[in-house]
Amino acid sequence: MLRNMKARQVIEEILNRVFKWHRFPVSLKAEAVILYFKGLSLRAVREFLLHKGYKVSIEAIREWYHAVGKALQAVYTVAIWVYVDETKIKARDRTYYLWLAVDEKGLPVFMHLSRRRDAWTAKLVLYNAKAKGCTTDKGHWYVSAVKGLAMEWLHETFGKRNVVER
Repeated sequence: MLRNMKARQVIEEILNRVFKWHRFPVSLKAEAVILYFKGLSLRAVREFLLHKGYKVSIEAIREWYHAVGKALQAVYTVAIWVYVDETKIKARDRTYYLWLAVDEKGLPVFMHLSRRRDAWTAKLVLYNAKAKGCTTDKGHWYVSAVKGLAMEWLHETFGKRNVVER
């Protein structure tokens, strides 16, 4: 309960900061953003607001959506440590590699599908995971990627890294 109240306070603070100097109520803008996020088209959201008595342009709704997205992105906390692994996938007689980085809780931080399993792709995945350190398997492609990003690194075949393989 306390956690939900804290989250609600943070969200209200973000919305009030993002929509501080506008002529429409903050609750209306938040409702429009949520409807658009849930899958309604910009035109459908505009018509919804029109039925409520507010004439709003599609561009305004799009700007509200992006403003909230930027504000929430700034609040997102970066994982300190990630676990990275890649999996070989065959589709239509082609080989692909699905790269996955997860945080300490096992939640996905970054995912990438590639045709290659090399140092450049490993560096791309580690860079986008935005962590201070990582645990990987003993693939040789991680060596130069980790050195290039100057991050802490553990390599192990079994153990904590199995969070990714589950």
